[in-house]
Amino acid sequence: MSKKNSRTKLLIEQLQPGIFIEIPGKWSAHPFIFNKFRLASQQQIEILTSCGIGFVYADLAKSTAAPLTITDEQPLCVVAPDDELSDHIQRLQQQKQAKIEAMQRYRRTLKKCQESYKSALAQVRSLSNKLQSRPLESVAQAHELISELACALLEEDDLVLHLVSDDRDDHDLHHHSLSVCVLSLLVGKYIGLDSKAMTELGLAGLLHDIGKLKIPAQLYSNKTIGNEQRNHIIRQHPAYALEILKLCPSINENIKSAIAQHHEFADGSGYPNKLTRAQLDDSSLIVSLVNYYEKLRFPYNNDKAKSPAQALSYLFKHHRERFDPVHLAAFIKTMGVYPPGTFVALSNEQVGIVITVTASNLLAPQVMVFDETVPRNDAAIIDIATEDISIEKAISLENVAPEARQYLCPIAKTSIYIGI
Repeated sequence: MSKKNSRTKLLIEQLQPGIFIEIPGKWSAHPFIFNKFRLASQQQIEILTSCGIGFVYADLAKSTAAPLTITDEQPLCVVAPDDELSDHIQRLQQQKQAKIEAMQRYRRTLKKCQESYKSALAQVRSLSNKLQSRPLESVAQAHELISELACALLEEDDLVLHLVSDDRDDHDLHHHSLSVCVLSLLVGKYIGLDSKAMTELGLAGLLHDIGKLKIPAQLYSNKTIGNEQRNHIIRQHPAYALEILKLCPSINENIKSAIAQHHEFADGSGYPNKLTRAQLDDSSLIVSLVNYYEKLRFPYNNDKAKSPAQALSYLFKHHRERFDPVHLAAFIKTMGVYPPGTFVALSNEQVGIVITVTASNLLAPQVMVFDETVPRNDAAIIDIATEDISIEKAISLENVAPEARQYLCPIAKTSIYIGI
């Protein structure tokens, strides 16, 4: 059914509680926080009338009541607001303004996080570009970045995770390396690693794929090379990484082991040496876990990409034997039931995307709500902890309408970064 045919135009006189409505016109023309919602009371209908709104659009499929029938002889509804209704409208307008100001402050926080992410990404790109020609300088720069991230994580009691835009391409190591680094540090913090172990874990996560710098970019698209030969060359990248790091004394054996073993799994099914849990340390297993999660999020075939919630669910349901159960549980608990980037169905029949989660209240994230009648830059961002709205379920990527995906997440690829 087309969007046009899915809506029914109703006069105000036809409304009753239970009908799901869309208010036409500007968002600022009424005191409600949403343009779309299910009517909960007769008073809401009176407010619509007092605002001079003569008709609305209804989505009868989302309604729990049918429109009222009116006759030609029936007089039009005219509501003269009494003092009680006027006072209620004023309170709603004040509440709406307060929420608008809170959303503006929140957007500034998001912008600051995005800028921090871009700054860290620029550092990763810089150190990667000179890693082979000036390894000591590059590794010193990596130490500086990891120290900043590890300190911020260890000092923060109530961790906040934000969704950030990510313009990575299929072979961009910089975004992937930073993401693996940050997510590995989140797991390390949860399981209680100390400052030294956190630094080693962060460096391993950041540098785990540097061996791919030795692989020509054209290898990935060269059609004259068979898949078996291509995969054989790519699988050498852990060894190539160790070659690059030979001249870097500040990269100790713990870090090198994690880099060399980041494709090993606890059940012995990984490569290059099919090591098992008893032969692997925490850093190796954590980086392996997060690296595999990233592979599910951003596969070479974009059609197979999974949302954050889907990727976590897939890890647990299908491959939990590959990872240490303590690390996997820590990763899932840190990310939450609805990690940033997860599309969700809300109890008010709308769709949103999780923008922020806070460690102290993982079930109540901040959610941006899809409403095509409101410009994206003004889209409502609601705090599930304080609104009378709940999350009904996570929605898989393939079940999100294209217009909702474009509105809520116009950049196809996103990452998670910490609020610091």
